[in-house]
Amino acid sequence: MKITTWNIRGLGSRIKQRNLGNRIREENSDIVFIQEIKCSVEKIREKHSKWLNRYEYLEVKANKSVGGILTLWDPQKFGVIDADMSRHHLFLIIQLVGSRQCYMVTNFYGTQPMEDKL
Repeated sequence: MKITTWNIRGLGSRIKQRNLGNRIREENSDIVFIQEIKCSVEKIREKHSKWLNRYEYLEVKANKSVGGILTLWDPQKFGVIDADMSRHHLFLIIQLVGSRQCYMVTNFYGTQPMEDKL
């Protein structure tokens, strides 16, 4: 199982979408965790969706232009049995296709207070 994770700090631009798509292809990722997407998947699909076509996904929508979590998985390798989400996490129980083997995976994003950034 190959997992890629990236705090992308905004996925609205074509350049970031292309870079992410290239990275996913190069690493041949089965599961992808993306944090801080700052836009909706629908918006991404409108602009540049080639890399999304291989995956199924769940998203925690961004609050205006803050946060947002996206978890993608290859449906030829995994099926989702259960999911839970909040503003800061996206939790999945996935099952390997053709097997009884299950995994729990969590994509987590927590904002950092401004005073801690300094």
